[in-house]
Amino acid sequence: MEAVSALINDHFIRKTFIEARGADHHVMLSVGKQTLEGLEIQLNEQSSGDCSSFDISVKNGTQAVKHIKLTVINEPITDQPDHISFISPNGYYTLHFFNERVFLLDGSINVQNMMKSAYCCRMTDNVTVLGNKALTYQPIAKGNVKSIQRFEFVIPPSARVEGKVWIMNGIQVEEILKNNNAYKNRLAFQ
Repeated sequence: MEAVSALINDHFIRKTFIEARGADHHVMLSVGKQTLEGLEIQLNEQSSGDCSSFDISVKNGTQAVKHIKLTVINEPITDQPDHISFISPNGYYTLHFFNERVFLLDGSINVQNMMKSAYCCRMTDNVTVLGNKALTYQPIAKGNVKSIQRFEFVIPPSARVEGKVWIMNGIQVEEILKNNNAYKNRLAFQ
């Protein structure tokens, strides 16, 4: 099933894929409800001020444990030759610098034993079909680059997992990092 990518705050296109281990395919998600091999997936977009987010809900409608890879690809909508993308070495969030602005991309899934990873790569690299292919850790990139967030987790039978991925923008890195920490703290108490 192919779906349209989501345009985020006039600067990025977000492509979201989900894959169940053992499946011979993945699915690109769009806003709304979709199904994949017994998984019911709901993706809702929210925007307020300088933050745009997707709420993600995945329900396992089967009696089997599902191993999930959720991959979020963030691409600038225009060529940005002076664009710099940076992966935080300890926070697994991504910073993008272009058009005299700072963009922070992050996310969280409310499940134990989740593995979260982040990558930068060139726009020409084909990462739409990831499968079991490992991505090379590249903490910083310049030019036409995109960033990738990957969440790997397990959903027990008949369980639901929820999460959120977001992008914030501003002018000062310190301000964005402070807002990101406040946002994460709010999510922890919901």
